[in-house]
Amino acid sequence: MTSVPVPRRQKNESPILEEYTFVPYDSVHDSSQDSFQKIPEYLRACNNVINEIGKTWEKGVKKQQFIVERIHENGLEQSSADEVSENHHLLKSLKLALDASNTSKSKNNYLFTSYLEFIGTDILNNALANEDTIRILLDIIFENSFRKLSVIEINNDFPIILTIALEITEKYNYTPFKESILIGHEAVQIDEEILEKHRIEILSGD
Repeated sequence: MTSVPVPRRQKNESPILEEYTFVPYDSVHDSSQDSFQKIPEYLRACNNVINEIGKTWEKGVKKQQFIVERIHENGLEQSSADEVSENHHLLKSLKLALDASNTSKSKNNYLFTSYLEFIGTDILNNALANEDTIRILLDIIFENSFRKLSVIEINNDFPIILTIALEITEKYNYTPFKESILIGHEAVQIDEEILEKHRIEILSGD
């Protein structure tokens, strides 16, 4: 057995200092021009309708309302159900529920199931489907993974996340996925060219 002595540091030799700094993401995504800017307005509009429903039913609805800063009413909050955009499905359903507040319970159940059917189109459920958010999630995954990963997305008429994730892995030189599978409902809007480009295997979810 041979032992090797550790060399002593010379008295006049300064220690090596290493500096670690956090480098922010360099992204072209601008949330101020994105749906994030509209979400607080949308939440306030929903809160106003929920408040009106509470008055009609003579019940407190504070626990059912979104926590958001209150401001003066704007155009979106005053708009009718017919004027609300397609991606404002929750607000539309709340307005319909307010109009139907004096009808049967079965009618209200129908409104609820109708909202669930189109829940994927609502702005609250697709606001996070952007490069910034998905990239942060991918960073966490890859920092804690030491092998090539296979990814499966199960989608029920929501924005497809898998294509965004694959574009990010290519753009920022992440380790490519071993296999990519999309299980989607027949109502999911799919671009066949994008699926072929990213080699995504699609399976029916019905």
